[in-house]
Amino acid sequence: MTINRIISALLLIIFFSNCGNTIENHPINGQNFVLCYDNTNDELSDEITVVYSFDYWGTTGNNYQGASGLFRNVISPDSGKATELKMETNGSQWEAKVFIPENVTLLSYYFTDGHKFDYNDKKTFTSYIYNEKGVPVRNARFRNIDFLIMAGESQETILAEIRAEIKDHPANWIAQTVYWRKVFESARTFERINSIYDDANKEYQKLVQKYGKSDSLKHVKANFIADYRTSLYGPFQELQEKANTEFMAVMGSIPLEKQYGSVKHKYLSYLEYQKRSSGSTEFLANIIGSIAPDFEYKTVMGAKGKLSDLRGNYVLLDFWGTWCKPCVNEIPNLKKVYAEYHQEGFEILSISSDSFEAEKLKEYVTEKDMNWLQVLDGQSGPMQQLYKIMSYPSLFLIDPDGKVVSMNNELRGELLNAKLKEIYGK
Repeated sequence: MTINRIISALLLIIFFSNCGNTIENHPINGQNFVLCYDNTNDELSDEITVVYSFDYWGTTGNNYQGASGLFRNVISPDSGKATELKMETNGSQWEAKVFIPENVTLLSYYFTDGHKFDYNDKKTFTSYIYNEKGVPVRNARFRNIDFLIMAGESQETILAEIRAEIKDHPANWIAQTVYWRKVFESARTFERINSIYDDANKEYQKLVQKYGKSDSLKHVKANFIADYRTSLYGPFQELQEKANTEFMAVMGSIPLEKQYGSVKHKYLSYLEYQKRSSGSTEFLANIIGSIAPDFEYKTVMGAKGKLSDLRGNYVLLDFWGTWCKPCVNEIPNLKKVYAEYHQEGFEILSISSDSFEAEKLKEYVTEKDMNWLQVLDGQSGPMQQLYKIMSYPSLFLIDPDGKVVSMNNELRGELLNAKLKEIYGK
């Protein structure tokens, strides 16, 4: 720990001690908690207000967008997520009593006088919610991940936070899933990836011995196997990109009119791929928080409509194909969430990249009981081009106002169910 961190930690202890926030007086579900603000430096004027939220502020920003994207949720929270409370003076401190509801896990807040704002360097102030034993409740540390990203903490710090969550709550299957996903994401060599896979299997066996082979635990294993498989593309792609770079350099040194044969075709194809890939990267970098591009569609059942017709509900836009194994592996999960949340207004619009006739897709989705909106577009269809699709499955969650609020890996497997549970409160 650096000297600066030690000093910061001591100041934090002093600050909370002055506030009476001892280990016996952490925020606890169903109890009042006193928030304090020391304004001795006159950062804010009189009449200070604390603005707070439990668990999260909003769903517009996304951790794919980093600290700035997540902080946008704080300054533009979802409806009903933020609460304002006037503070009262107590000596040199400002205080406000906050009631901690049942089932919340994390408290996040900032201070304002109506003109200036103390956002704690754009990461907000946060506190876990604790149980009666003084241990952060289930998901408290897991919820804190977004705030660590806002604070600019390292990947090692974020992984340590998830490990601490798992240590206190080993049966938190979503935390287990996200932990291994992030560990695999950090691997850069085949040797390291295989080592992580062995570690994940060992931990899985320990969990089986303790909890038995539940379906939820099997999902943890299925997810880390899928992440293992995905991570193998990383080193492979590095080798492939190296070869592509050398290939393009050689071909680029030959005048186009003097190129011939299959290598010329590959060269021109790769130039087109680079153009499309650049467009896709830019599209994905700006889509969160933006209105989802609208389009008209006709389902394989013959119904016509527009994406914008579905506004008022949350919509999962699912670009997939029957040829795509990861897409097919997602079907059971999509069926599960559709059955659970469709009555709440949740819709799925699946857009197939298959090259066969609509009747064949109709037979496939009917056989699989995929009873939501199904559209055939083909890999080069107008909807694929509109959304710059380069990989499958590509997933976009659209809110009732038509804005994209989440995408891709955040909507795979149990993470989609967790997101919808958060939205609908079920």
